[in-house]
Amino acid sequence: MEQQIQAYNEFRAQLSELKELNETLVFDYEDPADNKAARSHVYKLRQTKSAVEKTRKKEKAESLEYGRRVDSEAKQIVVEIETMIDVHAKPLDEIEQREKDRIQKHKDHIEGMRQVATQTEHQDGRPLTAEEYATALSYLENFEVKDMEEFAGEAAVVKDDCIKIVRRRHEERTKYEEEQAELERLRVEAEERRQKDRDEQIRKEAAERAQREAEEKAKAEREQAEKRELELKLAAEKAEREKAEAEHRAELAAKEAEERAKREAEEAKKREAEEAAKREANKRHNAKINRAALQAFVKGGLNEEAAKLAVELIAKKTIPNVTILY
Repeated sequence: MEQQIQAYNEFRAQLSELKELNETLVFDYEDPADNKAARSHVYKLRQTKSAVEKTRKKEKAESLEYGRRVDSEAKQIVVEIETMIDVHAKPLDEIEQREKDRIQKHKDHIEGMRQVATQTEHQDGRPLTAEEYATALSYLENFEVKDMEEFAGEAAVVKDDCIKIVRRRHEERTKYEEEQAELERLRVEAEERRQKDRDEQIRKEAAERAQREAEEKAKAEREQAEKRELELKLAAEKAEREKAEAEHRAELAAKEAEERAKREAEEAKKREAEEAAKREANKRHNAKINRAALQAFVKGGLNEEAAKLAVELIAKKTIPNVTILY
């Protein structure tokens, strides 16, 4: 059997007593006196634990092997002591945590009132509305200070201050929103008046345009009728003029035809007279030539009848290669 470290004998001797005492002690942790006694008992156990730790460190310094033994035995003792401590420390810690939570809850309520009083806008930058300020004011006014225990005094002061701040902001926001509502009402009324004026102007312009178009249409129809009447008149005058011109041209043509016929008749008569005179002159000329030829034939030895026949035959070109030059 491994020899126990003598340096721990004192603690081993105390351990039995401590175990026996720890098992017999029963505390009402909610009771202030028992709570204090429990904390005192735990404090003594922790003092013993600290003494063990000091001894362990001292004994361990002599050798590593010895130190391991020292650590091992100390650990065993500490575990048992920790077990005893846990029996009491756990409910004490729970009470302590509950107390911390209680205090923190009251502080959170006070901080919550302050945050309500300092908030003026949403995360997206939109300002709080009068209705939202009213909700915040209602929350503050209905906050029960009496539930704040030892923080009731501080909570009452913070509540009053926050109510003043939120009430002032609620009044300012209400006034602002009422002013904005009035401005919006005036803007809507002004816009309605402008729209009414625009509608009236449109109606008036439409009526004037309709009247103007009707007048222009009537004028155009009147001018068109006058134009048609003028065109008909001009057409009639043109037809009358063309008829007169045609009759005049016909008269001129008839007169010209008559004069031309007369002139042509006179010219024909003149030509006939000239041709007759020409024929007569030619006839006389030919007769003269023929008489000369006749006289030449007679002079040449032909009797007058033979000479006359010869001249006639030559004049009629019945004798080949013989002509009379007239």
